[in-house]
Amino acid sequence: MRALKLLIILFIVSLFSIQSFSQQDKKILEDSIRNNIYSNPDKALNYLHKYLNILESENNIENIIITNASIAAAHEIMNQTDSTLFYHYKNLSIAEKPKDIIQTKHSIARILENKERFRESLRLYQQTLDLAEKNKDSKSIETVEAYIRSLKLKISKSNNALEELKTDYNNKILLGDFNLRFIRKTLIEAYIKAEKLTEAEQLIIDGLAEAKAKNDCEFIYHMNFLKSKIDVFNNKLNSAKKASAEALTCAIKLKNQEFINEIKYRNAEINFLSSNFTAAITDLNIIIESTIDKTPLQKIKYYKLISDTYKALKDSKMAEVFYYKYLEEKQKVSENKLSTLETLYNFNLNKKVASLQSDFELELDQEILEKEKYKKNNWVWTFISISLIVLIVALFFFFKIKAFQNQKRFNELMIKIKAYEDKKKTTALDPIAIEKQETVNELKGTQDIVGEKDLEKELSKTKKTNTTTEEEEEEEEETDSGYVIDDKKVEEILIKIQKLEDKQYYLRQDCTMHNMAKKLKTNTSYLSKIVNTHLEKSFSTYINELRINHAILELKNNKRLRSYSVKGIAEEMGYKNADAFSRYFKVATGISPTVYIKKIEEIKNS
Repeated sequence: MRALKLLIILFIVSLFSIQSFSQQDKKILEDSIRNNIYSNPDKALNYLHKYLNILESENNIENIIITNASIAAAHEIMNQTDSTLFYHYKNLSIAEKPKDIIQTKHSIARILENKERFRESLRLYQQTLDLAEKNKDSKSIETVEAYIRSLKLKISKSNNALEELKTDYNNKILLGDFNLRFIRKTLIEAYIKAEKLTEAEQLIIDGLAEAKAKNDCEFIYHMNFLKSKIDVFNNKLNSAKKASAEALTCAIKLKNQEFINEIKYRNAEINFLSSNFTAAITDLNIIIESTIDKTPLQKIKYYKLISDTYKALKDSKMAEVFYYKYLEEKQKVSENKLSTLETLYNFNLNKKVASLQSDFELELDQEILEKEKYKKNNWVWTFISISLIVLIVALFFFFKIKAFQNQKRFNELMIKIKAYEDKKKTTALDPIAIEKQETVNELKGTQDIVGEKDLEKELSKTKKTNTTTEEEEEEEEETDSGYVIDDKKVEEILIKIQKLEDKQYYLRQDCTMHNMAKKLKTNTSYLSKIVNTHLEKSFSTYINELRINHAILELKNNKRLRSYSVKGIAEEMGYKNADAFSRYFKVATGISPTVYIKKIEEIKNS
């Protein structure tokens, strides 16, 4: 929320840089936004959009970026995540100055972190940090590093991160930097997680005094909320109620439903510990029924407390329903943290993020069902948890090995593509010698990636499985060696085949042996015999080689085609069936079309 206020202040300051408005117009607009941004964000958005239209007509990029960020801030206040991200990504598409890009990426990363999309958030923080270091932006470096430490504490119990936060906090005090709200809040949460409650309480006292002196309602809320958490932990329920009531007053004043839900949860927790179970259920049901999005971590604590409360009320049926909901959300969180592990692994060469991997402690579901009621299910959940760990670790290494193999095959393919393209530049193609046509075989040189034997084998396997593809709709090819065709006739047909090949007839979906024979004014028996004898391959293999060869080169050089879906690319290459195209492409290259496109994009963007 502090970041939102800064964006709004930046916006208001920017008003004075526009000369096309009178001072009175600026003042009216400034007051309208300031007065409505928290009390009536919808109304504030109307003013912001009007102003944005004027800026766009003047092509004032600098102030457009600030206005977009303010619109995003207003949507964030209303917990409209999709709209918030839309305006930040809009800024990212027009921003040119490193400072604007850094601020925008940091805002997106912060939003993703708040929504517990830790893996995406971590990647963006790292990109932002790299850009800040490249531009020697010390203030941004310091800010992003603090957010990375905060994220580190969310996904692991990191003593290293705690020490870094303490050092950062003490340094800012020594330097006289009193804008410590974010770091102080993060440090308090770290102390609570490490069960160092005395240190946390002292920071809360200092923070609360400062917040009240500045009448900062948002930070008063955070300090009281954390104080109530510590009081509940210490079973000081009266003190917890008082802190919770102060926090709720600020949450209502800010009109922040997410804050209100958190306080209702705290009140439900206090009521539960006070054996006031009916009041606890009332507050919890209000939270569950509210339309505001809830993160998996929030759902975990909500469902667990509801289950425990229903159990205390002797409602075993409802207790079991919410307990299993709790377990489902716990599993989602575990999977989320495990997916973050791969991101951490990829960052292990960066000294600022490498410690995340060593500090990361995988927290799976260790909640044991009550012996009397859930005893028979304990071994099932234990088995599932262990299996999940083994499976994910196995998949992690499997995909790492697969990625290495794909890269190796791609590198080999690129070498042979270059050799093929170089040869095309220096060698004129003889239009009559069809048997020497450059196909996927020669593209790879030794047929060790794609070859007619591989494609023949794949075609044979396809027919055996009775899968309906365009290749199976081909007429049965003649293999009778008794046909004798006049040499002049053969040469004539070969020339016509070459002309069709030059016109890329093989890219048409109706390119079947029957249709090609009609175009060549011959019959399928003659066509099959000529292709088998002079090209030394079956008709299906011949067509598939041409299509895959074309796909390999076209995907490398055609950015528009790379943006298509696999199905769309398959249709462009003459296939009616995307699975058939993918299968033959992989036989030809050793990698799937998706992997090939991804690798090409990496090269183009590097």
